[in-house]
Amino acid sequence: DDAYELLVVYDQQDVETNATVDEYAPDLPNLRRLNDDGQGLSYARNIGYRAADGEYVAFLDDDASAHPGWLAAYLETFNRVTPTPDCIGGAVRPDFEKPVPWWVPPSLPGIPVKDLSGEPRWIDFPDETVIGANMAFPRSFLVETGGFPTNLGRKDGTLLSNEETVVQAAAAAGNGIYYHPDAWVDHLIEGFRLTPTYLVRRHYWQGISDCRMDPKRVAD
Repeated sequence: DDAYELLVVYDQQDVETNATVDEYAPDLPNLRRLNDDGQGLSYARNIGYRAADGEYVAFLDDDASAHPGWLAAYLETFNRVTPTPDCIGGAVRPDFEKPVPWWVPPSLPGIPVKDLSGEPRWIDFPDETVIGANMAFPRSFLVETGGFPTNLGRKDGTLLSNEETVVQAAAAAGNGIYYHPDAWVDHLIEGFRLTPTYLVRRHYWQGISDCRMDPKRVAD
C-alpha cells in the first residue's frame, strides 16, 4: 500500500458513490477522495493527476476492474522501456452484462474494448490507440501538456469523446505510446450499449466530438 495511492474522483453529492467509498475507506489507508463537482470526465481526470503525489498516474474507469498485476505491469514498463513512454495502455476486455446481439459487429464504435496483441510493443498511432478506461502516463507529461481537454470527454447528457485521442496525439508526437497486455482490465458493457438507439446516439456524438477536435471538419 505504501507503493501507490488511490485517488477516487467523483461528485461528492452522489450519495450512492459516497456510501461505496465510505464502505471501503477503512481498509484503504492510501485512499483519497477528490470532488469534481460533476463537471465531467476530463475535469475529473485532470483533478486526479494534479492532486497525485506519484511519478506516474494510471487511470481506471468506474466500470472497469483491474486484474492482479495491473499496476506492476505499468511500473515495470515505465522502468524498462527506453525512451520512457509518454503513454501506456493495456488490454480492455469486455464483461458483457447481456448476450451480444448477432447484428453487433465487434469493431463498432461504442463498444469500448481493446486487445492489440499478446506481446508488449510500441503502437502505431493513429492507426492504433489505447482506451481511457485503462491508460497510464508520467505525471510530468500531463503537467507539461495540460492533460485532458475539457471541451471534450463525457459530461452529463452527452456522449462527447476524443479527449483521450488528443492526449495520445501529444504522446505520439513525444516519446510515443506503448502497449502492455498484462496491464489489463475487465470493462463492464451494460445492456443498453447493445441497442440500436444507443449506438446511433454514440455515432451522433462521435461526429460532434470530431468537429470539436478539428473545427475544419465543420466546413467539410
